[in-house]
Amino acid sequence: MKAKTAIYYDRIYAAVGKDYAAEAAQLKAIIAHRKRSAGNSLLDVACGTATHAVHLSDEFEITGFDIEKAMVELARECCPSGTFLVDDMRDFDLKRTFDVVICLFSSIGFMKTRADLDAAVGNMARHVKPGGVLLIEPWITSDNFTGGHSQVVAVDEPELKLARVTRSDREGDLSVLDMQYLIATPEGLEHIAERYEMGLFTEEEYLSAYKRAGLEVELDPKGLMDRGLLIGTR
Repeated sequence: MKAKTAIYYDRIYAAVGKDYAAEAAQLKAIIAHRKRSAGNSLLDVACGTATHAVHLSDEFEITGFDIEKAMVELARECCPSGTFLVDDMRDFDLKRTFDVVICLFSSIGFMKTRADLDAAVGNMARHVKPGGVLLIEPWITSDNFTGGHSQVVAVDEPELKLARVTRSDREGDLSVLDMQYLIATPEGLEHIAERYEMGLFTEEEYLSAYKRAGLEVELDPKGLMDRGLLIGTR
């Protein structure tokens, strides 16, 4: 989400039934099974509004970052016990390591090239303690993305009427999502257009990025929302 639409992010995904609490419970179970380090520090890469993090904060000391400042401001409100920063997954350096590093909701898809993917995964891996885990929720793989699809999401609240129409296309190894928002509030009517380009990678390219980063890796094909979950351990 970009700055103008960040404030609507959680309401949009509530409207489609995204269950952050249930996903956080799944993550806790995976972490408990895989993690061998003794601590409880967790880094949320591309944290968005921290809606996952707030459900993890009862068990973990949360640090998070996002490239979009507006999302970070919302994250600080959502999860006041955490520490949230503005940073880029390709080159961040927090000068410490964590027991758990997560990157969820297909945010890794914003890496458009193989070089970007390797940089981001390698950088996350460098922030994982020995015995820690790296969990990344991949974007739709290149074999499974066709484009040409449309979707509409509606939010109907007393003082907010919002419709978001998304159309997807494919341009080589990029998926392109064009989003049009029509937003009505007591202050008036607004139209916002956004365009997102996300890299399309194969399952093997995701797994190879982990291996090049020095992690053992396996792919849970279902994951949290049927897009799979890459589980890496140091």
